[in-house]
Amino acid sequence: MQANRHLILNSFTLKIIAMSAVLIDHVALLFINPTLTIYILMRIIGRIAFVLYAFFISEGVIHTKNTNKYLLRILYLYLIIQALIIGVLIYDPVIELRNIFATLGAGASLLIYFEKKEWKKVYYLLPFIIVSTINLLAYFTKDSWFIAFAGDNGFFGLALIIAFYVARKFSIYLLKKYPPSDNTAGEDAEKSAQHVYNVASCVSLLFVASIWYILSVYNSEIPHVALQSFSLISIPLLLLYNGKLGHNSRSWRIIYYSFYPVHVVMLALLFFIIKL
Repeated sequence: MQANRHLILNSFTLKIIAMSAVLIDHVALLFINPTLTIYILMRIIGRIAFVLYAFFISEGVIHTKNTNKYLLRILYLYLIIQALIIGVLIYDPVIELRNIFATLGAGASLLIYFEKKEWKKVYYLLPFIIVSTINLLAYFTKDSWFIAFAGDNGFFGLALIIAFYVARKFSIYLLKKYPPSDNTAGEDAEKSAQHVYNVASCVSLLFVASIWYILSVYNSEIPHVALQSFSLISIPLLLLYNGKLGHNSRSWRIIYYSFYPVHVVMLALLFFIIKL
């Protein structure tokens, strides 16, 4: 396939983009006047971040050698962010804050349950059930404390994580049923398979975003529903993914996993300093 030659973005590059997008989103949220055009543009760019985080949750569940360690890593990040959120709510109980790692952890635990196929280990389903229940309570009560435990991006985030996982599994099924031609071998075959997965992931994103757009037409009270349609700007990035790790040193992994809580703390401190 001609498109295979253009798979130029590896995991390292996409993670840098995700980190940049979430920083832009949070800067807008805390420091930019919502009536300004630049605020809207920055929030739209921020939609890229969760799409890539959700995408790499699916990748991580499939490729990780130790699923329990993988879940624990997400749990640690969840606890750090949740402690910060609770501290802010004690200071100002009406602020609405959400924890992205509640959504990522709940989605990851559900995927691991199906990936491991150890059906008796139903405790893997508990994070997903708990976060889903809290999301429902948060929607009906509009309580800041429920919202704080509901998870960032809510049901949209959970649906997107599941959709990316289904896209991966469907791609595997498709490639087994319709394998590449005999003259496509080695690296070309690998790129062809990656291209199929990329396209399936984009279709999954389009499907979920379309559902949320339809919901926005009939119910504008669903949190952030209007913004979620702009998640589609991530499609070119997904199409260019080559499935490679790229730079993957231990120091980089530490930076990647610590970036989210560190940048949240730094921005929160700056916000309160300016506010005081």
